[in-house]
Amino acid sequence: MEIDARGSEKSLSFCCLKIDNIFCVSRLTREGNSYLSPSSFKNLIGRVCRFGEIFNNSTGDLKYLLPEIHIVKGGYCRQNFKVENFVKGRKILVEDYDKIVDDIKNPLLVNSDSDEVKKKKAEEILENISHSDVITDNNSNKAKTKVGQLCFENNINIFSILEIEKQIDNEIENINIAQSIDTVFNIIDHLFFSKINDSNGEYNNLKRLREHEAQSFYKMLINWRIMGFTMKVMTDEVVGYWNTLREEQSRIVYVGKWGDKTRGGHREYWTDITEKDEYEKVNLAIVRLKEEYDFIDNEIVKYIEVLYSLELIEESLYLKIKYGTDDKTKIALLNCGISSILSKLLQEKYSDMFEADIGNSTVTFSKNLISEMLKNSENGIFISEVKMNAKE
Repeated sequence: MEIDARGSEKSLSFCCLKIDNIFCVSRLTREGNSYLSPSSFKNLIGRVCRFGEIFNNSTGDLKYLLPEIHIVKGGYCRQNFKVENFVKGRKILVEDYDKIVDDIKNPLLVNSDSDEVKKKKAEEILENISHSDVITDNNSNKAKTKVGQLCFENNINIFSILEIEKQIDNEIENINIAQSIDTVFNIIDHLFFSKINDSNGEYNNLKRLREHEAQSFYKMLINWRIMGFTMKVMTDEVVGYWNTLREEQSRIVYVGKWGDKTRGGHREYWTDITEKDEYEKVNLAIVRLKEEYDFIDNEIVKYIEVLYSLELIEESLYLKIKYGTDDKTKIALLNCGISSILSKLLQEKYSDMFEADIGNSTVTFSKNLISEMLKNSENGIFISEVKMNAKE
């Protein structure tokens, strides 16, 4: 199988598939504003040709020890990107191994260059996520409230938790259980977003969540997920909206790292959408939707988790926001690593050929499922996904 790989560990969702080659689009060889580090790049290419495939008794082949990695310079990469320089900088040759210097980011490690402030912050977090269920006032570095503990557990770092937790705890007493997405966003805006530390530039990406327009946008995306919109439908919606933009100010749209224009800053995160043809708009819409849903799952959902743990949101609504459904069987499939599209296919066509243990989030497939899918000429990727998740 050949697959185009995104250069981000968060996006390496293909690790369960049999992969022989990687075609890595050059614009996706980056982590934030920097290129993939040597260790991250090795982690990426290590997903190809796993030992289980190389030494498989029936299909194994030693040629898989030399996987093919293709760096493709696409139309959206930086103009000064040079593939040869990128590859040399990843130090993937054996002779370069002694030249690799690890960038130690964990402030708790002995050889870390982090200052005392970062080290103290890391120790504070570690202490609060390793707590007992008993909340005491004896330790000044530990949360004194349940909401404070939950903020540490869910990695909420837009403010100083120990300074803000009692204020939030007092505000919770006047909040009713949320029964709609609008109410959910009103609550997390009131409890959390309104308290973002403006003095710390690190959280600029979250500050926009205080704006009504940004909240409306993410509520729309969550509703699309709940309604089961396919990527094609969502892409059509985005491109259709862009095609209505004509005013000089509104047609400059935010597209993140795929931008080619600045707007009130020095980073090219924007583009004039009216200058793009239909093909370019579709590509931009797809990559933007992928990033925005990652943002929802990695950032917004953790505030929803806190509300759910505090019993401030209905369970059905919580499940729909997090999974796009409150169907416990589909959630069990998703929690087992089954993709949303395959989950839908299994429920619609093969519901009698698998058994979901909802309590333990396990799924058992019938031994006849794969042969039935082959007989129905199902997509080969879906069949491979079932094989990878089926017990021997």
